[in-house]
Amino acid sequence: MTSGIGGTGGPSGPGSPIGPGGVDDRTVAGAETVGSGTVEAPAPGAGDPVAQLAADLDAGRLTPEQAMARLVDDSIAGLPPDEQSELKQLMEDLIASDPYLGGLLGADPLGGR
Repeated sequence: MTSGIGGTGGPSGPGSPIGPGGVDDRTVAGAETVGSGTVEAPAPGAGDPVAQLAADLDAGRLTPEQAMARLVDDSIAGLPPDEQSELKQLMEDLIASDPYLGGLLGADPLGGR
C-alpha cells in the first residue's frame, strides 16, 4: 500500500522554502528575519561586544587578563548579586586552573614546574 503522496516534496523539495543546498532562499545570508520582514545584519563588529573586545585586544587597548575579566563580568551581568559573586568565583577558579586558558593569558600552564 502506498501513501498516495507523489513527487519529491519534503523539506527541500519543490515548493519548499529551503533551496537545493539546504539554504533558506527567503533570507539573505547574515540577515535576521523578524516577523514577515527581513532586517539587514549589522556591519561586522558593530554592536557585537565580543567583536569589539577582540578589536580592543588586538589593538593593545586591553591586556588578555582585562579581556578575560570583561568576558566574565559581561557573562554574569543581570544576575542577582549573590549569584553574580558565586558564578564569578567559579569562573575565575576555572580560568586559573585551565592550562589552555592559562597559556592564552601568558601564565605558566604547569604552574612554574
